[in-house]
Amino acid sequence: MKALLYDSKDSRWGIKDISTPTSRSNKELIIKTLHCGICGSDLHRIFSPQEDQERIVLGHEIVGKTEDNKIVVVNPIQNCGKCQLCVNGQSQFCKESINIGKNVNGGYSEFVSVYQSNIYDISDFTYPHVATLTDSIAVVIHALNKLQFPIKNQHILITGDGTIAGVIAAILNIIAPNAHVYLKGKNPKNFHLLAENYNTKEFLPNGAKGNFDVCFETVGRAQDDTLSVCIENSSYGGEILVLGVYPEGFLSQIPLRNIFYKEIRLIGVNSFVKSNKTDNFGEAVSLLRNHSEVFLPLITHSYKLEDVNKALQTIGNKGTEPVLKVLFTLD
Repeated sequence: MKALLYDSKDSRWGIKDISTPTSRSNKELIIKTLHCGICGSDLHRIFSPQEDQERIVLGHEIVGKTEDNKIVVVNPIQNCGKCQLCVNGQSQFCKESINIGKNVNGGYSEFVSVYQSNIYDISDFTYPHVATLTDSIAVVIHALNKLQFPIKNQHILITGDGTIAGVIAAILNIIAPNAHVYLKGKNPKNFHLLAENYNTKEFLPNGAKGNFDVCFETVGRAQDDTLSVCIENSSYGGEILVLGVYPEGFLSQIPLRNIFYKEIRLIGVNSFVKSNKTDNFGEAVSLLRNHSEVFLPLITHSYKLEDVNKALQTIGNKGTEPVLKVLFTLD
């Protein structure tokens, strides 16, 4: 089968022929990949290839087809379910988890081996490709569950204008249509897309401080401007959810006095939960099943697997057009 892999000799990504996978146990099955999203974690490995990138296929936002022609979306994380963290409903911290596209081959290939317990039937979806957003939606659901109070008509700030920011805007449009949602990002094309579809407003403080009940930091990386903006513009007793991924060892200079003085709750958000009591991924599938058309604008581009360079060029040219979720389509 064909798969996207890194070639260290040529220092480039390209299509290679590799063996079609077989089930590693009777708990797994082989699905044909139809669509697979390009996530920020994939981009990190694409632009900074690790040693295993010549043999480990990336891609974890997978929509595929089973042998009996069911269309499914795949939860890419298989937790052990036995450690104390899993038992306590903290599966996102499981040290024994197997991650598709990280520890084992992922969806940038024609076929992929997945755990049967991690597939969700979406054969009834009018737009199956929108389910590549399920992983991101599950993360945001996990984040929202950490808030002290549900969002209703509060003032909300989202820093960043990528996929996670878009997913937050879309979900708030569904669950809190009366909320006042503001966005602070760098890509005007993305901002206009989100404003048009989800009624987000641009945050332009002009020296004045905002007064936001809830802030979402969605950028991360080796910078602290976006988190500082959230802290400086949080209301008294406000909450800040940090969804952006910061690199290991990164030290930030943030306005700590504001956290103390305003009694701000600063909350980290790591992945999502699947336990005996909670299934954020399943909740995300249900939300998509009922509101798939709301999330459709977030899928901005789709490419064939062999057009990887065109896909990366699109992602690199965010300023010239709206670029949110970019897919590989293999069907």
